[in-house]
Amino acid sequence: MKNKAFILILLIAMILIITGALFKIMHWGFGEGAWINGNTILATGLTLKVAALLGFMISWLTAKKKLN
Repeated sequence: MKNKAFILILLIAMILIITGALFKIMHWGFGEGAWINGNTILATGLTLKVAALLGFMISWLTAKKKLN
C-alpha cells in the first residue's frame, strides 16, 4: 500500500513539473504579480518528487534492515 502512495505522489509531481514547464515555455500565467506561476508549480512538483523519493528510500532501507 505504501508503494502505491509513493507512485501516486510521483505521478502528481510529474504532472506538476510538466504543467509548470508549460507555464514557463508558453508564458501562461494568472496575471502580473500572481502567487501561482510556472516557477511555483515547478517548485511544488520538485518538492513532492523529492519527498516521495526520500520516503520511498527510507521505507526501503528500514524494510531491508528488518530482514537482516
